[in-house]
Amino acid sequence: MRKSLFYKISIVTLLSLSGLIIVLAIYAILQKYTDLAEINLLKITQLLQQLFVFGIPAIIGVRFLNKNNGISNTNKTNNIYIILLAIVFVFVSVPAIDMLLKWNEGLHLPESMRGIEMWIRTQETNATILTEKLLATNTVGGLGINIIIVALSAAVCEELFFRGFLLRSFTEHIDTHIAVWLTAIIFSFIHFQFLGFIPRMVLGATFGYMAIYGKSLWAPIAAHFTNNAIAVVAFYLSHNKIIDIKTENFGTAISVASLVLAIATIYIMRCISIKKTVEIYLPK
Repeated sequence: MRKSLFYKISIVTLLSLSGLIIVLAIYAILQKYTDLAEINLLKITQLLQQLFVFGIPAIIGVRFLNKNNGISNTNKTNNIYIILLAIVFVFVSVPAIDMLLKWNEGLHLPESMRGIEMWIRTQETNATILTEKLLATNTVGGLGINIIIVALSAAVCEELFFRGFLLRSFTEHIDTHIAVWLTAIIFSFIHFQFLGFIPRMVLGATFGYMAIYGKSLWAPIAAHFTNNAIAVVAFYLSHNKIIDIKTENFGTAISVASLVLAIATIYIMRCISIKKTVEIYLPK
């Protein structure tokens, strides 16, 4: 018997909340009974959060609650071209995403909601400080650890949760495009960084279409990893004054060209997906 959407999301939400409680308990124990430096404690907590809040609940949800609806987990690569295009998309879309980010940051709430806007901007500042503290390192080994925690674990666990479980659950009950964008909205909201809400939502929707077109999570995992890894490496290079990276140099023309190339990349993915589907049903 097919389980209801509310039932599936409720169960996995409870698992995620339980995971969060476990992570907070481990953090408290480590803080009290070990001599770990605050930054190391922060990195361990970040990794555990990905596993217990996103990864494990998603695996349980997919294994016991979802049916196979065309998006597999990670059991096949399906189409290497879509995976490569997913990585290409991340690189070509950097100026366009940066343009969306600057536009998002410039938005203001009505005067009557000024208090809420101040809270949002304060939270964003705090998140930036925390992220910089997490990523600050001057060694290649530290850079590698940051890539594992911020890029690899986030890519695998979050894609398992949002595209592996949540998107699959939605597509069993509602239109695919609505499911993709609804998942993207939740994906962006759950980060609680609203000055980057729109570009993160767009990226989330793109990851969703990658999962749909590739019929696998490998493409969105590859794209998510590449996106986060670029940010980690860029911070490392800038923080250690190896390369001074200034995104404001992109300019409008480059940003628009980036947007066109990004859309074209997704369109090519769609064409490959349609071609493969047609090939499956053509008589041999």
